[in-house]
Amino acid sequence: MKIVKIHPNITAFYFGADSPTPESQSKEIDWVNDACLNLGVASYAIHKDGECIVIDTLCSLEQAEKVKSILVEQFNVTRLAV
Repeated sequence: MKIVKIHPNITAFYFGADSPTPESQSKEIDWVNDACLNLGVASYAIHKDGECIVIDTLCSLEQAEKVKSILVEQFNVTRLAV
């Protein structure tokens, strides 16, 4: 996953082909391992004063949990909407 600060209150979370580490260890061909991660996808978070709106839920629960964890730990988000 790559984290890109677009603006002080807008952050992109990119998962895909040129991510530093593979996001899935599965060799199974499916939406997540074939199309989604080979192409690459991003989710955007608009955050301020502990509140956050996430645009797009990504390809897997694992990715969504990583994004939520980062928003809580690094951006002090306490209220989150998708």
